[in-house]
Amino acid sequence: HKQCAIVLVSLLKTSVVHAVSNSLAVHVVSEMKATYSRFDTKFSLKTAVLTGIALKGEFDLFCQYIDDTESSLKYWLGEFVEEHCNAKSQDTESTRIEVLVEKKLKELIEHLQATVKLTVDEETALEPWLKQFHQAVTSNGAISLNLKEVLSHM
Repeated sequence: HKQCAIVLVSLLKTSVVHAVSNSLAVHVVSEMKATYSRFDTKFSLKTAVLTGIALKGEFDLFCQYIDDTESSLKYWLGEFVEEHCNAKSQDTESTRIEVLVEKKLKELIEHLQATVKLTVDEETALEPWLKQFHQAVTSNGAISLNLKEVLSHM
């Protein structure tokens, strides 16, 4: 059963990392929409990009924007999102992305702990417990887990 536990922990780690990664984009977009209402139209976005280019004072950037507006917008947005995520959070010394990751990890760990408490029963054999645990932990869709891989190590 030791090998089974090692596989389960490894799969849970991977699943938690995927769950955090999958949720970050949604949280960052939501946070940025709430923070930056000035980008509610394509025109306002283009205005912000052109203003940013003008403030840098680099004519080559303006020429690139004229030649390939879509790539310039994507590049600018990428830099803008990175700057937003790496900015310090108002409440802590952590960056905004660190705060989001910490919050999501805390939610997932609390979910896993609650699931273990609900499913642990001293009289339950390992395989039925694994199935019950699997069903409970994956029920909300935040975590996915390949039970077959765990059971193959029993």
